[in-house]
Amino acid sequence: METPLYEHRLIASWAEIVPSKYLSYTKDLFIKNQCLYVKVTSAVAKNELFLHKKELVAMLNAKVGYHTITDICFT
Repeated sequence: METPLYEHRLIASWAEIVPSKYLSYTKDLFIKNQCLYVKVTSAVAKNELFLHKKELVAMLNAKVGYHTITDICFT
């Protein structure tokens, strides 16, 4: 029962972790099989976020306090 709560907290933390210049390009976040799926509407933003994927995963999990995701898939 705790997993959906952690997933909700992680998605809510996205806006706090990701640099504000990329937030307007990201939407439709959801978690499936420990992967955070994020729709990115800008190729430049997608590339920049991809380069920092490992750091984002670590920061998001740390923010939630639980190992919720193992990867981020940018679509």
